[in-house]
Amino acid sequence: MGVPLPALVNVTIILIYLLIGVVVALTAALAPQRRIIEIKVFALVLGIVSMLSALEGHELFELPFAIYLGLIFGLNLVLAATANISGLILNTLKAKWVKIAIRAISLWTVAIGILICALSL
Repeated sequence: MGVPLPALVNVTIILIYLLIGVVVALTAALAPQRRIIEIKVFALVLGIVSMLSALEGHELFELPFAIYLGLIFGLNLVLAATANISGLILNTLKAKWVKIAIRAISLWTVAIGILICALSL
């Protein structure tokens, strides 16, 4: 879905992508126990918006086909891997400091995203 739409968006999609990432990281930091449907919705929205921002300004099939395949698999791999690694760490290591560390990483991500948004505006 994110492949045919980038011609319709402008540069502000990158800022929107960053803000969505801030919201997801803030949600992960403040309330890490999410239902599976919420996680799937976050992944779908982030996947679509990441494709829009990666291909922003390009017409459909303007780039070689291998670039589209690389972006689709690469972006989905990064989104799935980060979510699964966090979940794996939280499920295997039961110490309280692990949950605190994951939340701290999420909050640092939020802080960096907000700073980038502020500098972009």
